[in-house]
Amino acid sequence: MASRAVNNSPIYIPPLGTKSKRLLPKSTQLHLVILSKKLEPTTMRRLYKSWNDERKSIEAEWIKYSIDHNATIAPEFQLMLYKDIKSWFEPGDIIENEWSQAAALGTSLMIRGIEKFSGQSIGTPPVELKIIEGWNPAFVEDFPELAASMERMFEVRSDFLIDKMSRANISAMNETLRRTIIEEGLGERGVADAVNNTIGLTEKQEAALSKFETRLKEAGVNRSKRKRALKAYSRRMNRYRARNIARTEMAEAFNGAMHETVNDAIRKGYVSKDIAKVWETASDERVCPFCGELHGTTIGFKDQYDVSKGATDLGSIYPPLHSSCRCIVIYEVFG
Repeated sequence: MASRAVNNSPIYIPPLGTKSKRLLPKSTQLHLVILSKKLEPTTMRRLYKSWNDERKSIEAEWIKYSIDHNATIAPEFQLMLYKDIKSWFEPGDIIENEWSQAAALGTSLMIRGIEKFSGQSIGTPPVELKIIEGWNPAFVEDFPELAASMERMFEVRSDFLIDKMSRANISAMNETLRRTIIEEGLGERGVADAVNNTIGLTEKQEAALSKFETRLKEAGVNRSKRKRALKAYSRRMNRYRARNIARTEMAEAFNGAMHETVNDAIRKGYVSKDIAKVWETASDERVCPFCGELHGTTIGFKDQYDVSKGATDLGSIYPPLHSSCRCIVIYEVFG
């Protein structure tokens, strides 16, 4: 199969005289959708609770420090924001738990697909496909290299996210402090309200909250009603971000686990090295233009997709391309 030449991804040219067979069908995507629907509500509640706990932990002296130090975020406040995000990735915590289940499902599906393709049993998958809670210890014994590579994959991803999310949180908080203290000259109460509303938001969301407040003021809405409206808007954005985090990280783990499993099978000789990967979207009206352009693009197993139009730090080797991306990669073996 050849790639559609609609982007700058390297086109895969299969060996002459070979036929391809997919290790898993496109319907594999439904497994990710079902898992996301199952785990999303729990993940969202836990993230939402984490942000509410942050709000309760803010000390009055931290607000006073920022006012007295020209809108500088208090070191203790900054450390709390960092530690809170870091805790999400600890074993059994918010993201690690869902990430583990998504990775286990992706690996299990691919192991069964490889077994069907090769006609031989290759080992115990992490989970039974109808039960996605808890890993089977026999998996680590049968696939020590694969288990280790998945662990490294999670460590790299968690370190990256801890740094990225921490910087985003602190940057959003700094902008709130700058705006409320320097531009608006608010007192401790006003700054505290703004800081509470910024907890859990990205820089872009903080800017949207600020614009919303400006529109309320221009419309003549009094302070009491503005306060309630801003709090409600902030919490809606919290829920939106929590959903995005849940969906994106499950998709990252699911696709990453399938990729590592195929790589392990190549190394062990269960499948040939002539493998291509095909980008598959959900093929509905919700597919974004960037993913739509990549749909059907076929590249070599070790190649990277051209994601210059739609992402900054996701999707070059496999989906997700962006937050809440539902795409997957299907692997085709030629021989």
